[in-house]
Amino acid sequence: MYFLFSGEGETDLGVGLHKGLCEGDAYLYGPLTLLTDRIVAEHRGYFYSLIESQYFGFISKTDLIRRFDQMKPLKKFKIPRGEIKYEQGTKYFRNNARALATIAKDIAKEKDDEVVAVLFRDSDGKNSSEQAEWEKKRDSMLNGFLDEDFKRGVPMIPKPVSEAWMLCGLYKQRDPQRNCNDLESKSFGTGSQHQLKDKLEEELGEKPNRELLCEKVKSREINFDLVDLESYTEFKKRLEKVIQQQTP
Repeated sequence: MYFLFSGEGETDLGVGLHKGLCEGDAYLYGPLTLLTDRIVAEHRGYFYSLIESQYFGFISKTDLIRRFDQMKPLKKFKIPRGEIKYEQGTKYFRNNARALATIAKDIAKEKDDEVVAVLFRDSDGKNSSEQAEWEKKRDSMLNGFLDEDFKRGVPMIPKPVSEAWMLCGLYKQRDPQRNCNDLESKSFGTGSQHQLKDKLEEELGEKPNRELLCEKVKSREINFDLVDLESYTEFKKRLEKVIQQQTP
């Protein structure tokens, strides 16, 4: 089973060093790639490392946009999940998922193997406490995968940003009884957009980058096993579902 990743920056799923599909040394994986690796290993019930196997690749956001621009419009959308209509505010998430699905299907045909596609996007939003907003964005991605008849697509949408997951992993490692729910209910307005990013830098004592965050995840200083945030749990449940033998 091959894994295809697409993220927004080096501190989530990492970066590719060239255009198109980046594999091997051309993909500098990020801390959330390590998170995915751990979930896959635990769910399969034996030691298996995506990182060691090198059986994965990365596609940039720019490449997704380029692919979508080349795609023909759908004559008819599939039955939607959650979205009442094809809303302008969530179209970006749906289009990204459609593009990634088509790339994943091409790779599956080329490698003659199943492909799991993990699509990362921060949910952001001026008021991240609005549950409906996050749900619409997640459903929009699922709809995009459905549009292309791709059954192994996995939305990775932290609420409100990936730093919430990392801070929770950091806090819970220090104090397992710590309640992290406040991290998902932060309100972002003028002057406070990077509130959680600043907090993570403060907790780590230096500006986070890909190498530092990967090191913290590997050492379990950031312990994702202890994270119990809703957006994290939904990602984990979906990932576990699609890597089961049966088609989800």
